[in-house]
Amino acid sequence: MHIEQGLTLERKKKQAGIVSHIVGQRRYTIDITGESKHAGTTPMELRKDALGAAAKMIAYVTQAAKNGQSGLVATAGHIEAKPNVANVIAGEARFTLDIRHHEQAVLEIFCSEILDYFNRVAERERIQVKANKWMDVPPVKMDEKLTALALEAAQETGVFI
Repeated sequence: MHIEQGLTLERKKKQAGIVSHIVGQRRYTIDITGESKHAGTTPMELRKDALGAAAKMIAYVTQAAKNGQSGLVATAGHIEAKPNVANVIAGEARFTLDIRHHEQAVLEIFCSEILDYFNRVAERERIQVKANKWMDVPPVKMDEKLTALALEAAQETGVFI
């Protein structure tokens, strides 16, 4: 059994949940290198905007996760830009990604698709992108017999699951 760490059980007015899987997690740091130039004198078509490319990538990941397999979540949790000045095109950008799902195949396919998209953006925007995967924890399926026993115990004691 597991207490709620989010909103799912609370919204359903449930006291506890029976865990069937522990999600797999992948975490990446994405580094983008473009070219810093003066914002007022560089035409749009000549820019190599690292932050603009990062924004496209993050928006894509967010939408792809919303449209993806049930239970898939993806979060860009940290972003930074250099030189981080209002009138200068960002020559560098970095952001992190946290991607989770309870099926290994879904993680594999989703991560492969987003990294392919990042490379297409890099080519189109004439910038460089590098993905550093620094966490790769596979999903774990819980023991079905123990899960069934937990469900039975919850029902016998009147816990709302």
